[in-house]
Amino acid sequence: MKPITIFLVKVLVKQFYIINAGFFLFLFFLFFGVVNGGTLITYHQSLILGMLGSPIFMAVVWAAWLLYNVKCFLFCTSTIKTAESIYLFSLKAISKVNQLLLYGFICTLLYLPVLLYAVFVVYMAIKKSMLLTALLVSVYQLLMITISTIVVYNAFNHNNITNTNIIGHAGSTFAIVEAGGLPVELTYDLETLCMTNFGETLPGSFTAHPKRDPHTGELHAMVYYFEWDYVQYVVV
Repeated sequence: MKPITIFLVKVLVKQFYIINAGFFLFLFFLFFGVVNGGTLITYHQSLILGMLGSPIFMAVVWAAWLLYNVKCFLFCTSTIKTAESIYLFSLKAISKVNQLLLYGFICTLLYLPVLLYAVFVVYMAIKKSMLLTALLVSVYQLLMITISTIVVYNAFNHNNITNTNIIGHAGSTFAIVEAGGLPVELTYDLETLCMTNFGETLPGSFTAHPKRDPHTGELHAMVYYFEWDYVQYVVV
């Protein structure tokens, strides 16, 4: 999983921070550049205490956190759906649990600026014996990461550009793509039924150009996956 994680960090996390560098510079100036360095800690302590003491202020902050989270996962989904990123759909070959862990880690890195500030909010709430508020803020942060993880997971698994080839095999029709994504089973009217890994017989993703044995009807294919340093020969 390490090569995949490093790859997604470069494609999603690094690109997100590069593209939004101006936005983060503005926030940095707003939070750290408008006050004297000697009063910076006191300034933020007062800001957090004001937040903790005012439900309206807290609601505004929570709304801002939500908007930032939406910004994060919309960037991910738009990147995933671009034609240039079609190879990312091969990640669907990973188990659901590993995908959720992977995307959860990516979403946490994207949400990190808010998460770090929220840690100080929780600390101040505990220090003021506002344990319920500390718990609610913590649960809210977990909820934000969970929501973005599910959105990114769905973007990978419920969207697919299988536009390279259509084949018939074992009484079913499949759309397949040359970027390593899983086959998509179709109706006879070419409506999508589901993605398939041929009864969990695929070791990874598939190819768009399998060869049929005219005597047995079996499909022979060279299966590949961007994390591998090899290709694998399979018979379906």
